[in-house]
Amino acid sequence: MSSFMLHTTGTILALALLEAVLSADNAVAIAALVQDLEPAELRSKALNWGLVAALVLRVLVIVFAAWVVRYSQVQLLGGLYLLWLALRHFQEQFRTDDPESPPTAESSIYRA
Repeated sequence: MSSFMLHTTGTILALALLEAVLSADNAVAIAALVQDLEPAELRSKALNWGLVAALVLRVLVIVFAAWVVRYSQVQLLGGLYLLWLALRHFQEQFRTDDPESPPTAESSIYRA
């Protein structure tokens, strides 16, 4: 096998494993949400519809990701947005408060 085939096979196996784990996680979360529904038939329907919706959303996200990868301008905008979020986060974390004012719940000292 060529190096390309080994790399591609490994990538596909990793993605398949990731999808299996995410599917199991979705099933557990949806089951927890519908456990109190009565009668059992309604619970079963809600679980099935939830799993179908999770599958459809996952496919849509994969299609959207494939579209994003094709356009470097969209990647650049996404990267700039992520940098802006990070900068805003750190700006809030390191903001200096007025030493004369009493500490408030919004102060960075009290954040977890």
